[in-house]
Amino acid sequence: MDYKLQDLIDVSLFQTMLDSLNEIYTFPSAILDNQGNILAATAWQELCVKFHRVHPQSEKECKISDKYISDHLHEANPTLSYRCPHGMVDCAAPIIIGGRHVGTLFTGQIFLEKPDTEFFRKQASLYGFDESSYLKAVKKVPVWTQGQLDKYLAVIRNMIGVLVGIGSKKLQEIETQKKIRENEERFKNLFNSAPDAIILTDTETGIVLDANYAASKLLGRPVAEIIGIHHLKLHPERTEKHTKETFHDHAEAGKEPGEIPVIENMVIRPDGSEIPVEIVASTITIDGKHIIQGVFRDITNQKKSENNLRIQHDISIMLGEANNLNQALNRLLEMVCQLEGIDCGRIYLADQPSGNFNLVAHYGLSEQYIIQNSQFHAGLVNESIIKSGNPVFRSYSEILALNNPVIIQEKLHCISIIPIMYNGIAIASFNLASHQFDQIPEDTRIAIESIASNLGGTILRISTENKLKESEEKYELAFRTSPDSININTIDGIYVDVNEGFTALTGYSKKEILGFSSLDLNLWAIPEDREKMVAGLKKNGKVENLESVFRTKDGSLKTGLMSASLISLDNTPHIISITRDITERKKMIMELIASKEKAEESDRLKTSFLANMSHELRTPMNGILGFAELLDDDSLSNDERHEFLSVISDSSQSLVDVITNIMDISKIDSGQIEPKIRSFNLNRFLDEILTGFRSEKIIRDKSHLKVELKKAFTDEQSMISSDPAKIRHILSLLLNNAAKFTSEGFIHLGYKIHRQNIRFFVQDSGKGIASDKLNTVFERFRQEDETLSRKYGGVGLGLSIAKGIVELMGGKISVKSKPGKGSTFWFEIPVN
Repeated sequence: MDYKLQDLIDVSLFQTMLDSLNEIYTFPSAILDNQGNILAATAWQELCVKFHRVHPQSEKECKISDKYISDHLHEANPTLSYRCPHGMVDCAAPIIIGGRHVGTLFTGQIFLEKPDTEFFRKQASLYGFDESSYLKAVKKVPVWTQGQLDKYLAVIRNMIGVLVGIGSKKLQEIETQKKIRENEERFKNLFNSAPDAIILTDTETGIVLDANYAASKLLGRPVAEIIGIHHLKLHPERTEKHTKETFHDHAEAGKEPGEIPVIENMVIRPDGSEIPVEIVASTITIDGKHIIQGVFRDITNQKKSENNLRIQHDISIMLGEANNLNQALNRLLEMVCQLEGIDCGRIYLADQPSGNFNLVAHYGLSEQYIIQNSQFHAGLVNESIIKSGNPVFRSYSEILALNNPVIIQEKLHCISIIPIMYNGIAIASFNLASHQFDQIPEDTRIAIESIASNLGGTILRISTENKLKESEEKYELAFRTSPDSININTIDGIYVDVNEGFTALTGYSKKEILGFSSLDLNLWAIPEDREKMVAGLKKNGKVENLESVFRTKDGSLKTGLMSASLISLDNTPHIISITRDITERKKMIMELIASKEKAEESDRLKTSFLANMSHELRTPMNGILGFAELLDDDSLSNDERHEFLSVISDSSQSLVDVITNIMDISKIDSGQIEPKIRSFNLNRFLDEILTGFRSEKIIRDKSHLKVELKKAFTDEQSMISSDPAKIRHILSLLLNNAAKFTSEGFIHLGYKIHRQNIRFFVQDSGKGIASDKLNTVFERFRQEDETLSRKYGGVGLGLSIAKGIVELMGGKISVKSKPGKGSTFWFEIPVN
């Protein structure tokens, strides 16, 4: 916006300033705006005002001076001086505020030398001025030296600075006020155009300070009426306690500006009607005062939707649990009449033989109306509407047009007829109406159509159940007491009855099953078998001895042998299925097969064991007998005799080892091995074992192997309590096993701490074990590969004995191995 100089400075103040300066010393000056208006002036020379600027010809000379100053004002630094054609000097200084030229400060006119009287006499004669008056005016013009002019120009500069400072401050104030007004206007526009109601309330007094147009519409009051009212008056009296508490919380929170949680409340209109609202409140500060800004949103439709959903949910539960059709339908009408726009209704059921629809339930209607509408006969209008399957909703104006005296007498304002269909056939009619609403609201229509869409299956289910009860004497005992699973389904697979055998087989309760299908419950573990059953029923009307697998409630699988047939109940096709649980039988057969295979494997292993045992016994025995006979030869040298004795000794030890293993297996099986606990130094104990191991023949022949002991404790820390004999036996078995299958590299014996237990281990760099054989090696008479017994010897008992001893001592044993990378056997037993 363009501002004039007089908008930015106090003109009267500067007039006083100029007058004061002039009283001290003649100081001809003036302040002009850009339009040439003199805002303040003092000591303005009569020579110019009364003579030069009055005569047309001399004024032209003055205008030449004016034009020069105007054209060159931008060169001012900060002033511009110019000698006019009449011999006087003018000085001009532009006033720049906010980057704009808004006015000029003029000083003059003055002479810088004594005026030439003859020149001015000629001027008076030329322009026709009164010479005496004209010369007097000339004498009034001050005569300054250049030094005086420079001093006064310095004053001019200071005055310009004052003007610019005051003007800039005033301009800033004007712009600030302008922005404030614009922001206030913008806020007011947003405030009033907001779609939600906004109410500002004083936290101290509770008085409403302002409200927008949406608040006026919500509350049904003019804004002027809302302002000044106490906020409690906007809510029903019954909510006063809740309103006070929440307002108090808001006020407390208002001490520190911030957002306040969303709450729900009611507002009341002058006509007494109430509207549910959601309030989002926040605290704002205006002029140091805490104010609650509440945004009120009408949630009437939301509450209606919630109410409709709640009613539909309650109806769904009620119908799902119902087993008496008349009671269920009457209760249904009571619940439906809680929906907006409905206060009465009727339900008719189809009578298939006659084609009529008979009234079975009603609510909120007069007795006379009920009598007059107890039945829809076949061929009448209402019966035709029902069979069409299309819902009909009629408003008050449409009812009046029908001119039906029965409806008019009942004072119904709107009616609806909703056919209840099942498999394309109308089986019932759901008729609802209102004595107050001229038409049923759209949300209510959607709700009742949703209810009606599920009602057919419920009616059919309950009807079927009731019909089935009539024939219970014929099959109830067999049905209920049968250990087999028996279920009855509609033709599209919906369960209408199941026995305890079915619930026992599937794990579902009867309540969880009825009204659902096997697909809903995901019972068929093999979907193709269900397709076989459906195909068989379609083709032959029955299926016999179909074996399939069924998924129970907990996800486990059971095998069943099923037979199914099509039956007719109340002239409606159904399916009855009988399933025998053969899971245990199948399991028994599989166990028998496995047992047979295991027995065969055991026989084979025993045969292999006996063959190996024979070999293991005969081999050392042959050595003993053969070399014993050779000792009878008197020609043998001492070295030969010692060598033969060594062979006999080694063979005897091998024979003892085999016999010992057999005895150990016997002891393990009979439980005769009992730990004998004593304290001993573990490190020294392992040193002894390793020393003994190095002296055995199996390792003496492999002197290139690196045999080492790995310790976790120092000798002083390694005192433990356990059975050293059993540990020695286990480690000896593991070391002999490692030595047997390790030809290069190392064998490590040791222990380490594993989860606060001592874990013993024997590690080797031998041939290793395939991953699928890791568990097999601990079985009796088993080696990784039976061909190994021929190459490495042994009967497959060593690791089995080690495992048996470990487990009898309450420990565990395992192995980690990779083919070609060696093996690590480890075990843990209780130690102190």
